[in-house]
Amino acid sequence: MAAQSKSVAEHMLREVIIDVANLPAEDLPLVAEFVEKLKQRPPAAARPDLSALRGEVHRKAAALVAVPREQLARQFLQLVDDLRAEAVANGVALDAEPESD
Repeated sequence: MAAQSKSVAEHMLREVIIDVANLPAEDLPLVAEFVEKLKQRPPAAARPDLSALRGEVHRKAAALVAVPREQLARQFLQLVDDLRAEAVANGVALDAEPESD
């Protein structure tokens, strides 16, 4: 399994190198800046394990399968309104109606 993972990583690295080599010269500073930011991230061992969160999300999604779409839409819109009101109260959002598409 480790050999397959290494092979996938090597293939991905080759693809990234080819993509970067084909970028216009003016984009290279952006790539270098992005790489520097990646190097400043904490090591993978220090990052939280999201598998428990993923499991919880899957359980909640499975529970929502039987909920009618209209009800989910109403709940979502209510959540958006609640979050907007909280943001306005905290002074991090404008008290205005959102623009629609």
